[in-house]
Amino acid sequence: MYIARHAEQTVKKLSRMFGAVLVAGSRQVGRTIFLIFVFLTDFPELKKDRVIPVSYI
Repeated sequence: MYIARHAEQTVKKLSRMFGAVLVAGSRQVGRTIFLIFVFLTDFPELKKDRVIPVSYI
């Protein structure tokens, strides 16, 4: 289950302004999953129930 974060809008805004955006944090806090939902939500399999397919992990 994915929990939406306040940083999503900020990362989207910064990605339009800059060519690269660094998302840093501790181990196992969900950085990769966060980025999948921020940038890959155009894929129907991710929109449906907001479940991450095993192939993305």
